[in-house]
Amino acid sequence: MSWTIPDITLNSGNKIPILAFGTAAPFFGTDCSQYISQALRAGIRHFDTAQLYSNQESVGKALHQWEGNRQDVYITAKWGLEGDVENDPKSALEETLRLMETDYVDMFLMHSPITLSSLSMKKAWAMMEQLKDQGKCKDIGVSNFGSLDIKRLSEAWKVVPAMNQIEYSPYNSHDSRSIAAVQICKDHGIAISGFGCLQPLSLKNEPHPLLSVLAEVSERLNLNEGQILLKWAQQSIGGPVVTITDKTDRMLEDIHAFQQQPALSDSVMDQITKAGRGRYYRGYLDPFRP
Repeated sequence: MSWTIPDITLNSGNKIPILAFGTAAPFFGTDCSQYISQALRAGIRHFDTAQLYSNQESVGKALHQWEGNRQDVYITAKWGLEGDVENDPKSALEETLRLMETDYVDMFLMHSPITLSSLSMKKAWAMMEQLKDQGKCKDIGVSNFGSLDIKRLSEAWKVVPAMNQIEYSPYNSHDSRSIAAVQICKDHGIAISGFGCLQPLSLKNEPHPLLSVLAEVSERLNLNEGQILLKWAQQSIGGPVVTITDKTDRMLEDIHAFQQQPALSDSVMDQITKAGRGRYYRGYLDPFRP
């Protein structure tokens, strides 16, 4: 694999880039291949998609239009649908591979503990393990799992999840449920990936305890607020962060934050963390699972 954005090593020994381009809102159910193509041209090599987003074929379309090699791109896919829909990881992954016209994904996740259809968590995970054994995915993991979900899964797993993707920003990192989820993952060597890291910048209603801190840090470090929040989240959890944009300038800024900028200092990290405690916000699965 060849990418210019830094990566981390998962518990499987495989590497994963720490910046991912997401295809969730505002891209739900739309052809977002043009934006994935923009991201590829900008230099992003990690793409995050899901069965629930109804746009997985956009990833395949962009990859086929790109002149690079499939092995130089990292794909995270998730299975799981809302509502009373029969679904399982095997059929979901087969559909994903067909839509993307690829032989494998790099990371395959359970989208959440509440989108397992009629399957038990134990049975669903056993099917995930089989898919990994078959080479249809290089790693398997979970998403939106709280600490009790991880504990329950640990009683059945043969393969420890490589990653747990959760919503993570300064406005929910201080929540006891987030703290417990991060801790149990660290205990088991499970990487944490964060989404929704930029939520504090889009909230309309008061209070906004982070904004003045971000403005001061931005001026001092010559980074914009989005770059700072992405770096804060990645340094806090240690794993990949997922961001979404339809603007090429933003893509380049996000890459620059991790390619060429030094890590945020401990004092800046603490400053942001403390300011975030002034508000609680979670946009998805609120309250988060304990």
